[in-house]
Amino acid sequence: MNKDSRFLSRHVHEDDFPACLLDPWLEAGVGDRAWWAGEERLAARPLRVAAIGTRKPSERALVAMEALCTCLTAEGATIVSGAAAGTDLMAHRAALEAGGCTIGCLPFGLGFPGARSPGGRSMLWEEPERALLLSPFSPGQAPTRQTPVIRNRLIAALACAVVVGEAKPDSGTYHCASFALRTGRPVFVLEAPEGSSAGLVRLQRGVAARNGARVYTADECHGGGLAREVCAAARRFTEEKTRRRAEQQDLLEGDRP
Repeated sequence: MNKDSRFLSRHVHEDDFPACLLDPWLEAGVGDRAWWAGEERLAARPLRVAAIGTRKPSERALVAMEALCTCLTAEGATIVSGAAAGTDLMAHRAALEAGGCTIGCLPFGLGFPGARSPGGRSMLWEEPERALLLSPFSPGQAPTRQTPVIRNRLIAALACAVVVGEAKPDSGTYHCASFALRTGRPVFVLEAPEGSSAGLVRLQRGVAARNGARVYTADECHGGGLAREVCAAARRFTEEKTRRRAEQQDLLEGDRP
């Protein structure tokens, strides 16, 4: 997508609002209007995995995320992330370089100068058929303290499973993971490296104790085994969600005269 390309916008109550965006948009509670650029049908792909983490990862964590996202892409997963520096952009790049697709959720408007920054986001604009950029913010919206929090809910709502890389205890990464856990999504958390703060270790154990979150090691990111496990968990989540929706529909139809 070249620099002159326009982005699209729809209100959730408009008839032509993309059906594939409606459920995650409403579940995340990110407002009544969506802006996007690229291929919106990527949001309908059945196997979507969020890969998120700090803007300043260690080399160990960055290599691990690259390897895992490459393996996830080989399994047919579409990588969802926050288009931020560090872990997020590595996740997007790994998916594209492996020949796959990716979805980037921005914490500011698509018309904000940073949306096309040379820091790496430009690659998402240059792959209109394999990349989707989403924002719940008006085009000129600059980032604030709250916009990443809102964006993180959208990342989780779009995903069928969430992989957490290296992150600080009070970071937006764990806000995203918490939202995912509250909504029943499987979460995988990178183990804290030796010498990590007590706060990070406690947080990691707390996340792992909830809803069966799985702690994985950096070594597991290579070889495909962990990627297959993540994808299997994502499929189970999707199947369960589909089953619950069908049951609710049956109940609604049963109440009709």
